[in-house]
Amino acid sequence: MKNINKQKNSKKYAICIVAYQPDERLIQLYDNLNKTNYDFYVVVDDNNFDIQYLETKYPTFHFIKINEEDCKQKGYYGLNYYIKKGEPSGWEKAIYYFCENKINQYSYIWFLEDDVFIPHQNTLYDIDHLKNTQNIDFISKSNESFSAKWEHSDAVLKIAPSFLHKSLHISLICAIRISNAFLIKIKEYIQENGRMFFAESFFITLANEYHLSILNPDFMKTIFFRKNWTIQNILQHPHSIIHPIKNISQQVNFRSLFQPNTKYFIIPKVNDFKNILLSKNATSNGFHFIQKIGFIPHHKSTSNKFITITQDNTDFYFENIDIFPNETIFLNQIKINSLEDGINMAINLGFIYHFYENMITENYFLDDVTIQIVNIPSLIPFVQISSYSTQKLDEFLENMGNIGNPMKNIFEIYRYNSQMFDTNIKPFSNHEFKKLEKSVKYIKKNKKLFEDLIQHQTTLYKNVIENLQKNILLKIKTSNNFVNVH
Repeated sequence: MKNINKQKNSKKYAICIVAYQPDERLIQLYDNLNKTNYDFYVVVDDNNFDIQYLETKYPTFHFIKINEEDCKQKGYYGLNYYIKKGEPSGWEKAIYYFCENKINQYSYIWFLEDDVFIPHQNTLYDIDHLKNTQNIDFISKSNESFSAKWEHSDAVLKIAPSFLHKSLHISLICAIRISNAFLIKIKEYIQENGRMFFAESFFITLANEYHLSILNPDFMKTIFFRKNWTIQNILQHPHSIIHPIKNISQQVNFRSLFQPNTKYFIIPKVNDFKNILLSKNATSNGFHFIQKIGFIPHHKSTSNKFITITQDNTDFYFENIDIFPNETIFLNQIKINSLEDGINMAINLGFIYHFYENMITENYFLDDVTIQIVNIPSLIPFVQISSYSTQKLDEFLENMGNIGNPMKNIFEIYRYNSQMFDTNIKPFSNHEFKKLEKSVKYIKKNKKLFEDLIQHQTTLYKNVIENLQKNILLKIKTSNNFVNVH
């Protein structure tokens, strides 16, 4: 976020996603947010929805399911007057959970419906560090005066106690931030009055009644009841909270438009670099074994279009990628069941085999900066360092000192390695390496890791051979080299 007056902030925050049945891709989007001082919660409205898989894969997220009767017994019902006829919904369950279990744990809590879109990694973090958001009890879209002409006025006037009628106001609540002080007042109100009333009036009315601080900022002006968002609209509001985008695939695509500032370096000694990171308290997310099969179209396109089928550990993804002349990258990613499914999809779309690549990545995070160390066997290891904050990226690079040989982009890394190994490889081309001395040395140092990787490769090659044309046998030569180095 540029040209804003930020303030240092040591307060503790929670982000609570309210969803009927949470989509894993949505969890991935939130998992990529800046997590500094944030805890993540997902309130699942459908109590029959199985959350075991998500709990296992995303251990830093708290997945919450609450019985409707428990909510009603304590007065947490009535917000969703029209859809659930006042019965407890995900919203009541979310408020119940924090009022009854976390009443004094967080300074502020964001409550976000699953069709709310957060444009990039630092959107909420930047908002929470603005001077004008400090010590605000309630952040919402608006603070409109209540009118009997409002289409939902009857739903409010029938239930809201008469002493509140002078304080009645209106605001959309698909994205709101509540302070701990406000949460305490909400709990007190429910204990005294035995229920809640229509959500679009309940929160803003209580904030006015109890004379709490309210902010209706510019970054909330992109919240609408209904709106069709285009790429052009999204690009105009990189620092706003956007609603509604109900299609999660569209949210994934839009997020990819906001690429972080990225630097690349060839690093001569991986372990030395990792030790420096760890000495500076960088958080490690461990190893990833990644294998990719690439395809290009038969016909030419205005963009550099290609498809990759990626195996990341045990997960498989089908990625449709466009690289436009201005280097804008547009990526559409879907999860698939197997490599075979992805290969068949690519062939059916008229794409042909282009390359095979495998790599080991190690991911670290330090103070808003993401560091990814990449080892592609037979290429010199490199590091990709990125951050949505140019200032944080510059501070990190200055703090690290001499990292290694700087490169402009990933394409330059491939060209550099081509010169070192005399391979004449091109980005996304078939990797047929002529010199393997350096990669063999690295593999021997990491024997156990590569034994696991080889096992993955064996399965991958079998799938490729069974599903693609026979000439791929002539193109993939690296597997024998890996198997024989030990």
